[in-house]
Formats: sequence, structure tokens, C-alpha cells
Amino acid sequence: MSSLQFAKSIFVSTQQSDAGVDPHAGCATKVAPNRLLVRRGLAEVIDRALPLPFVALLFPRWAVVVFLYHFFCDGSPGRRSVGKWLWRVRVVDAETGSPCQLWQAIARRLGAAASQTAWFLWRWMPFVLAYELLSVVCVLLDPAGRRPEDFIAGTRVVTERQFRQARKVKGRSE
Repeated sequence: MSSLQFAKSIFVSTQQSDAGVDPHAGCATKVAPNRLLVRRGLAEVIDRALPLPFVALLFPRWAVVVFLYHFFCDGSPGRRSVGKWLWRVRVVDAETGSPCQLWQAIARRLGAAASQTAWFLWRWMPFVLAYELLSVVCVLLDPAGRRPEDFIAGTRVVTERQFRQARKVKGRSE
């Protein structure tokens, strides 16, 4: 199975599993959280690779582009990066479930932006590795799969379907 076929099979299976979503719970039911983590992880891989961070090895000033990309990706009007858009996940306010505010989007990407930029500064590598490890541990241990920045910014990542269902339910209750 090629990597493209594997990615498509994950994408199709996650779309099918979204039917078991409780819009009030803040994260998917028992089957979907693992798939949400896969989607979120694949979106993160895309978002980390898209600004071509390795170019900064040849052109150190490119690190500024890499750093700024992370603020613009979740800080865009739709509050979705390219990776999140492709894998149909989005960042929402953890309390209300509404789209996150601009300051929340910037706050939650600060760690990723600094981390990815620091990969090119070898003396910062121990801090980068510790941060990345802490992020993975937080995502795996937290029931909603939140990273440290999500706690700081008061956000969480949900599937597009969860977001729409929550908005529909909220619209009926108002």
C-alpha cells in the first residue's frame, strides 16, 4: 500500500467515524479520539513541512518566514492552517466551541513557531526536544488531546463535523 493510499484510507475512515460525535463533549466519543489524533498529527506534519524549514539551513534569514508562517496559518480568517484544512480539523475555543480568537490562534502557535525555528540553532536543541516531548505527552494524556499551548490559549482541536454539529445544536438552543 502506498503512502497516498494509506493517507486516503485514514481520511475515509475518520470521516466515517465522525458519525459518533457528541457535540457537547468537546471531543469525539470512544472510537474517534484516536482518529482525531491521527488527523491532527498528519495536519501538523503538513504544517511543519509546508514553510520549507530546511531552506533555512542554506539561507538563515528564511527562518523568519518559517516563524511567521505558523502565526498566519492558524491566524487566518478561517482559523485553519493548510494541514488542518486538508484533514478537516479546526481550532476552537475550549469553553464555547466557537472559532478561536486571533490572540488564541497566535498564542497556540507560538511554541510550534519557536520550536521549528530553534531547530536551526543547535544550542537550543535540548529545549526543543524537551518541548516536543512534553507536547506529545500532553496530547496523549489529555482526554481532549490538548497540547500545552492549547491550555494556555484555552483552545482545543475538533473535527470539522464536530464543529458543525456543535454550531447546529447551539443555534437551536438560542
